Amino acid sequence: MSVTIDSNKIRIVQTLLGITPSNGVYDEHTKAAVKNYNLRYGNGSSDVLTDAVYESITQRLGSDNEALSKLETEIYSDTSKSEDSDSTTDISETDAAFELFMLDSDEYVTSNGKVPKKEYLFLHHTSGWSNPYNTITDWNSDSRGRIGTHYVIGGHDIKTGKSDHDGRILKCIPDDYFGWHLGSTSKDGISMHMHVHSIGIEICNMGYLTQKGSAFYTYTGVRVPDANIVDLGFKFRGYQYWHKYTENQIESLYALIKSIEKKTGINTDLGLKAWISKVGAAKAFEFNQSARDGKVKGLLSHTNVRKDKSDVSPQKLLVEMINSL
Repeated sequence: MSVTIDSNKIRIVQTLLGITPSNGVYDEHTKAAVKNYNLRYGNGSSDVLTDAVYESITQRLGSDNEALSKLETEIYSDTSKSEDSDSTTDISETDAAFELFMLDSDEYVTSNGKVPKKEYLFLHHTSGWSNPYNTITDWNSDSRGRIGTHYVIGGHDIKTGKSDHDGRILKCIPDDYFGWHLGSTSKDGISMHMHVHSIGIEICNMGYLTQKGSAFYTYTGVRVPDANIVDLGFKFRGYQYWHKYTENQIESLYALIKSIEKKTGINTDLGLKAWISKVGAAKAFEFNQSARDGKVKGLLSHTNVRKDKSDVSPQKLLVEMINSL
């Protein structure tokens, strides 16, 4: 039996499940989040908000008062209320079609209704496997704090050859909120403003490869099939050979970037695209002090703001896609 629930309680559920805006309307986004919650915690796959599900959500994710308090106290612009995390997301209309697979609401930074204008769009790769559901589940269960990007794009499984998740886009953080995905303000010098005003996209990809004889291996020691290897033609961050971003991933990434650009007004002609035109792809993805300081808006790579990171790599398919934006 469905619960007869007032708008305030629906708003509590929306807040706890990370639905924005928390408007008290049991809309399609809220139904999808309830379904994901049920799947995640073994309650079946129903999107119906029953009394039992409501009790489960509020007991597991926080009381009604805690939920309302979270809305009132977690404010983007107040850095004293946000942890300074040195963790990042790697683990070593064209309206993009995406599936909601939301992180728990305590796994990203929420607000009291203030919506900051998004100015930066960051590209990452996971340094991990192909399954985007597993990536988000790992973020949800690890002990590193509120780590994650808004979107994750699945890839091709180099171990099994399966492409079930290749190009699949999952959304796990509402656009108006954020997860720590760039690094620490104190240790890495990352602008807090850039964290608050950025959206992150994660591509499921293993990153750089090392050669042993005639074969190439990931940092985990798994051999990569030849079809999944790309030779940059030059060394980037010390490596010439990389796990290839798939055509499906690049197509999904293009659609997602255009959709985000349309929604937020982020100018994707700035940053990587402008640098590629000016200095070429090999240099465009390198560290840029002005970008690290938050002074360069637009489309950026994690490597633009961190000397110690390798995501993303300037592969031909990716560069051509960026030039076509």
